[in-house]
Amino acid sequence: MRQFHLLMSEKIHTIAPSLDEDLGCPVFLLDAISDLRVILGAYESSFVPASDDYQEISAIFNSALHPYLQQCEEIAKSFPELLQCIILSNCIDLVKMTLKLFSSAKNELDALNSKSQDIEQRLILQQHSFFLDSSGLRPFLKALETKEKDVLSHSSIN
Repeated sequence: MRQFHLLMSEKIHTIAPSLDEDLGCPVFLLDAISDLRVILGAYESSFVPASDDYQEISAIFNSALHPYLQQCEEIAKSFPELLQCIILSNCIDLVKMTLKLFSSAKNELDALNSKSQDIEQRLILQQHSFFLDSSGLRPFLKALETKEKDVLSHSSIN
């Protein structure tokens, strides 16, 4: 297992981070997912107890997946918020589709679902803000909000 971690560590240091114009997943993530499928397939076909060894599978994800997702996050940081969300969502969705094939990946899949929901929330807030600003509604909504507070404060005095 130690040799596996060393090989994965060497591999992550040799990747060339780049992104296609379509904001799809970087090539290095596609390669990592391909490797992960093979690793998880071998892991699940081995004589692993029914309860699965959580530490062992976590170690596999820590070596064979997490560094690549971190690299995707680093690449995404150089883009505006909207594009960051799109890039990260594309990367996480690809990983989730792969992990759904393996019962040993349930905990990792749950963590990625949570991360995906966080990204969706960021995207919704960003788009909501963009809509309010581009439509010119933000000042009107602020004025209504201020007026509502004034009405409520006057009604509570009486």
